[in-house]
Amino acid sequence: MKKVYITISVLVLAYIVLRAICVPFTHDEAYTYLSYIQVPVVDIILYENPTANNHILNTLLAKLCSIFSVSEFSLRLPAVLAGCLYLYTCYKVCRLLVADHMLQLCFFIALLANTALIDFFSLCRGYGLGISLMMFAVYQCLLLTKADGNNIYKLTHATLLSCMLATYANFALMVPALGLFLFIFLHHYQYERKFWRAARLPFIYGLSIVALCAYPIYRLIKANELYHGGDNNFIDDTMYTMMVDMTDNWVQEPGYRDTLMVPFVLITAISIGIAVYRLIVHKNKDWSFLLVPLLLLFCIIMVNLQFYLMGTKLLTYRTALYLYPLIVVCAFSASQLIKLSLMFKRMSISSLTALLLLGFLLQANIDHTREWWFDSDNKKMLEYIVANRPANERKIKLFTNWLMSYSANYYIATRYSEQIEAVPLEKDNTRNLDLSSFDFVFIRKQDQLPPSMSLGRPLSFDNKRLLLYSKSRSTN
Repeated sequence: MKKVYITISVLVLAYIVLRAICVPFTHDEAYTYLSYIQVPVVDIILYENPTANNHILNTLLAKLCSIFSVSEFSLRLPAVLAGCLYLYTCYKVCRLLVADHMLQLCFFIALLANTALIDFFSLCRGYGLGISLMMFAVYQCLLLTKADGNNIYKLTHATLLSCMLATYANFALMVPALGLFLFIFLHHYQYERKFWRAARLPFIYGLSIVALCAYPIYRLIKANELYHGGDNNFIDDTMYTMMVDMTDNWVQEPGYRDTLMVPFVLITAISIGIAVYRLIVHKNKDWSFLLVPLLLLFCIIMVNLQFYLMGTKLLTYRTALYLYPLIVVCAFSASQLIKLSLMFKRMSISSLTALLLLGFLLQANIDHTREWWFDSDNKKMLEYIVANRPANERKIKLFTNWLMSYSANYYIATRYSEQIEAVPLEKDNTRNLDLSSFDFVFIRKQDQLPPSMSLGRPLSFDNKRLLLYSKSRSTN
């Protein structure tokens, strides 16, 4: 059976590596490289330039990798290694919580069958790194529920350290980290019955998180950079947008929203409900099955309390993505707490897993990332304009829509600095700009050229969603 897991893991890792090599650098990755990776370490740590694009742990690791190379794969290597950790952790969690081999396999596949999640293990961002560390912390905490003797403190340190690093990779993971800190305190207090002895390790690691993250978060708040998020409710802003990311917009199609959303929300609610019922009514204290459902419930409550009491934005899209593996683990944990026939469990769970796997296979690709589709052809575009540069020896002047400008500048800085000038970072509508001095203009189909501009028939990129205009093309 282990060979099956190894085969799946190798295939998924190969997919991650291929994406890390082949997918063009995206807007946010390029922003991270241009604004953070090239600055001193102290400026990264202290958030000298306070924007949410600086996922500190990922930025520091990418900066380390940039010593050897500034290629896409080198800068994405920390995320790829995080993917390895995620695969290992998922395998161990499945083996720990589920005894039946078929259900184990479904569990493992369900944790991987999310393109939005797996894609972040091939991008120079902190989301994949943070989620892998969070899941490793959950795994260590699950082991802690079964441990005794000296292993208790080893697993406690491993859990708390992983939580600290996960938070440093992505501040959104502070909520599940807090939940695990609370569980460890209660777990130790149950045996030691002394408040300080139970609280000392969570307190020490908690102070470390405050020391690392408090000032950067203060800088973000002061700069009004925590604007990304939802303003409506948890279902529509958090659950719905997470589904949009993992279904490549299918959930937005008429009739699909309720078809996909209702079962997803119901499975989450029922799974948490089963765990709470078993804890309160049946006094079930098998924490290996109760931990993740209660952690997920804690995260949902805290996110909503932050929103309604403190005015914090709700999690959306990629910031909500850490909930997906928690929901999957929660559902499979709950399935072990209810007495149903093994055949029924196998049939129902394998059917749902097959749907997840089908969705993953239909969306899998090695040429773009859904959220940054506009960067899918930036390398092809730059290769074209270098090959078709003006006859004189001066540098090419290129204008792009602001969304594509950072990724274009990454490639210009690392490959084409001798042939192309840096692209201006201009957010104004293209219709209001004077573009007459540029040799090439690269924009989205919905962008408008100034009325005075006549650059001929454009070349199409990315299935005609991106257009490249050139002064040298006189055909109308």
